[in-house]
Amino acid sequence: MINWSLDGMNGVRRFAIVSAGCALALLSVVACPVVGQTPPAEGHYQFANIPWGSPDSVVTAKLSDAGFAFTEKDKDGDLWYEGILKGEKTDVIAFMTPARQVVYIVLNLETPDEDAIPMFRKIRDGVLTTRYGAPAMNTDTIQSSGDPADSVQEQAIRDGDGTLVAIWGDPDADDYLGIMITDKLTVRIEYCSPLWTSENARRESLRDSIF
Repeated sequence: MINWSLDGMNGVRRFAIVSAGCALALLSVVACPVVGQTPPAEGHYQFANIPWGSPDSVVTAKLSDAGFAFTEKDKDGDLWYEGILKGEKTDVIAFMTPARQVVYIVLNLETPDEDAIPMFRKIRDGVLTTRYGAPAMNTDTIQSSGDPADSVQEQAIRDGDGTLVAIWGDPDADDYLGIMITDKLTVRIEYCSPLWTSENARRESLRDSIF
């Protein structure tokens, strides 16, 4: 079950599973589990071969090797990077615990509006499905006036009348990879580790403390 929400952290839109976990993996820099092996305790899906629980220095080094440059550490202590992925400017956000362990990684590809839907399907079908098999959840419905024109489909997504999302793994265990198109027509990829469960609960508690 997916709950669509706007995450208050840094104004970044994300999709959350009921357990509120998240994370993603992708393309040639993504590590995948070896067939026949027991899944690692730290999670199936890792972006840029970054082990879950790694400190800032390892995250930065691995992302640098993948072509992403560090840009800032935000007020929550999360690390931001930028680079190019599939020919598009891409931001990477590494969510860190207070102990400086990475638990969740998000990629936002800043695709031109007209390229968002083709890019989503290209990555979903040509990269992720090829690597990981059919997704556990795959929703590709664009509800519009029936006009197949790209501009109509794009507007349907902006208006919330169309949904493009695919998820691999086990969301209930906060161990999954997901890809979606946001209402801003950017392609978003998330890697979630089981370590996110407790960190997300900590952040929710901090936000609730205002009451």
